[in-house]
Order: sequence, then structure tokens, then C-alpha cells
Amino acid sequence: MQSYQASVTSLRVYSDARAAEWAEIQEAFSLPLYKSILSCIPMLGRCRLLDLGCGSGAFCAQAASVGLTVTGLDSATALIRIARERQCGATFVVGAVERLRFIRSSFDSITAINAFRHVASARAVLMDARRLVRRGGAIVISSRAPLEHCDAAKVLGALDALRPAGTGPRPDRFALSPDGVLEKLATTAGLTPVLVEDVECPWTYENASAAVSALMASGTGARAIAVVGESNARRAVLEALRPFRDSAGGIVLSNRCRYVMAIAHDDPPDVA
Repeated sequence: MQSYQASVTSLRVYSDARAAEWAEIQEAFSLPLYKSILSCIPMLGRCRLLDLGCGSGAFCAQAASVGLTVTGLDSATALIRIARERQCGATFVVGAVERLRFIRSSFDSITAINAFRHVASARAVLMDARRLVRRGGAIVISSRAPLEHCDAAKVLGALDALRPAGTGPRPDRFALSPDGVLEKLATTAGLTPVLVEDVECPWTYENASAAVSALMASGTGARAIAVVGESNARRAVLEALRPFRDSAGGIVLSNRCRYVMAIAHDDPPDVA
């Protein structure tokens, strides 16, 4: 297996402690999405799956448990370490989704679950991923649904707003969210969209303290802490969470995800 160099655009800043907290709390909120995606991936014979931006490997572990041959790729070394500790039978690689150094047509399916919002050009990454999937294979791309369905993104936006001018561009969490955008993205890469689904993945916390700790463990939280310090970041999150407290003191954030599955009906291009 070749070594990979993580790029600046996809790098996520995680300490080991924060990565463990994110894997334990935050990634669990995506389980309904993982289940839905797995239910639609074609599993003909020995399906070889590449998961781009695999995080701590929860989706890869689920895919391996149903018989898929799985490779997970992520730029965060701490998360890949956790993924490998799962010992789920999947192969995990540290690397950037902008540099996919795999052999042409080496996968039957590719998933990019909320991964493209971390890259400079989703189209460029998808075009490269198209090279890796065989004729008749499937590519699944997921993102957040529009803002009105995603309280979680509103809270993370409060952290983005802490970054002063000159510290890099703020991410557009909803660039792929409007109706038809994921399908158009797939079509521009020579793929045929066959399914679009919305999945509810609410973020629920016992109390505000638990919510703040979990959100600080996200990549967005880590970047905010690096710029303004942990106390300022926590204060901003607490204020942003105020409208979402329930009568028992818990926190409930709506979070709807959307994904498209598209089929590669032609052979992949010879050149990335």
C-alpha cells in the first residue's frame, strides 16, 4: 500500500482524546444514515468498497460485517488509529481524498459520507473517484439537507464565525444541500443518479455540558479552539445551544442528511 500525504484542504485537527470522544458520541448520530446507505449498495459477489473520509470507521465496520471487502481513507491520523482498533476486517489508510492513489477500476462501490464539504472541489474529487469504480459500480455521496432541517449546522456555524479574517475560508456546509445539486454533481462526473434519499440523524444530548464537550471534539471545534482558545469556543457553543434546550435540560438538534446513489454505466477514464 502506498503512503499518502494529507492535504491542507482536507486536514482535520484531532488530538487522540478528542478523536475518541468524537467517535464515541458524535459518529453514533450518523448510524441511521449508514444503515440506509448500506441497504442500497449493490452487493453482487465480493463487493469491494472504498469509503472516502471514513472517520473512526463505524460505517466501514458495518459494511465489513455484512460481507463487503472494505477500505477506509481519512486524513485524520487519530481517527484512523481508532478505526484500526475496531479490528473489523477493513483496511484503513491515512490519506487525503484529493489524492486517490488506487488502481483504476479497483472498487465496486465508493462512498463519500459527508466528506466532500472538506474539499476545495467536490467535482474534482468525484471525477477522480469515478476512475476507481468499475463499470456498473455505484458511488454514494452524502451531505446535509438544507439549513432549515439542520439545527446542528447552525450551532457549528457559531464556531465558524469565531475565526477572524485571514485565518482561511469558512466552509460552506450547504453547498451540496439544495435540491438537485448532488444529482448534478454526479452527472457531471459521468454517473447516472438512480436514488436520492433524506435520512433523519438528530443529535441528542443529556445536557448542555455533554453537548458542548461533544461539539468541541468535532473538527470544527478543534479549529475554533486553535484560533480563539477553548473557553471562548465553549462560550460560543453554549450560547448557540440555548434555543435547543428541552424542558428536561437536554439538547435536541435536528440534523437531516441527504444522499445520492449513482451508477457508472461506462468504463472509467484511463487518466485521473
